[in-house]
Amino acid sequence: MVRGGEDDQGRSYGWVFIVALAGLAAVASMLNQHGKPSAEPTRPVPILNPIPAASPTSSPHPSGTLVSDLPGPGALDPTQAALARQTGWVQAHDICPIVTDHRASIAITFILENITPVHLTIAKVMPVLPLKGLRPTGVELHYGLCNDRVGSPGLPQPQLGAGGTVLVTLNFALPDSCPAPYPVLLRVIMTIDGQRRVEDLPLLSDLGGVRFDSCKTVTTPAD
Repeated sequence: MVRGGEDDQGRSYGWVFIVALAGLAAVASMLNQHGKPSAEPTRPVPILNPIPAASPTSSPHPSGTLVSDLPGPGALDPTQAALARQTGWVQAHDICPIVTDHRASIAITFILENITPVHLTIAKVMPVLPLKGLRPTGVELHYGLCNDRVGSPGLPQPQLGAGGTVLVTLNFALPDSCPAPYPVLLRVIMTIDGQRRVEDLPLLSDLGGVRFDSCKTVTTPAD
């Protein structure tokens, strides 16, 4: 009887010891948590916006000129561009009323225009006559329009700016035969920046629109 009581009492002491150890462990854990410094809150990492790249055309050149305004490596200045042409420096237009005595002489006057963007000098103007027939007797150059061809002094070598014009008169002696089918062409010799250029131009395909005494008149029979 006594032995059984001793066993129960020993088991009771064992449980008490286990519970006491658990309590001590809990207290130690609480003390450990309170002893640690609280962690600082995590700060968000700032996001930087990229700086936009400067446009190459908006960056000023060191001399103050925009890069986009600078001429390209292959660009030609206007004078060099005009000299590089094969043709197309001048043109003839606005033929004035033809002056003739219908028998011995004829004068053909027209406007010669500089169609380049640069300055040029007219060195010489001469008629070109594929069928001969007419005999050139002189060329006159004047500034002005058709009404200015009489009485104004001639120009030896007129200088024309871009779009400039000169009045040209070609004088001819008429042949004994009818000159109506004869064409009249033109050759212009000029200089641009001291360099010689030659241009051939059409003027009149024939003289059929002019009355000449040597040409037979075709009469229409009356009805």
